[in-house]
Amino acid sequence: MLIVDSTGFRLGRRKKWIKLHIITDGKKIVKFIITKNNVGDSSAFREMFITLKSELKDVNVVIGDSAYDSRDNFNLISQHGIKPLIKVRKNSSTLSKGSPSRRAAVREQREFFLGSNLLF
Repeated sequence: MLIVDSTGFRLGRRKKWIKLHIITDGKKIVKFIITKNNVGDSSAFREMFITLKSELKDVNVVIGDSAYDSRDNFNLISQHGIKPLIKVRKNSSTLSKGSPSRRAAVREQREFFLGSNLLF
């Protein structure tokens, strides 16, 4: 299992921000990068994920919030035989449009949230 997330930090009194992007296995940080605040979470994730080699051999799932909801991320994770558990955005389409694994995630999450009377 890998978990991906990021957080921002303000530097001093000025309005300068940096972001810390991490991938963890739940026990230790597997990979991290620090970027300017204008770098998106999805692109930073892809940059880190493609550098992981030996760390992926025992991974069966990648968990992320809706900041990582993109066809590119779903495809990249699926290409390695790993299941992406990424929360899709509320207005996501069930059309495949180049990512069957994302389409499956949209359908699974809709069924779960509609079946459990929780808000999607």
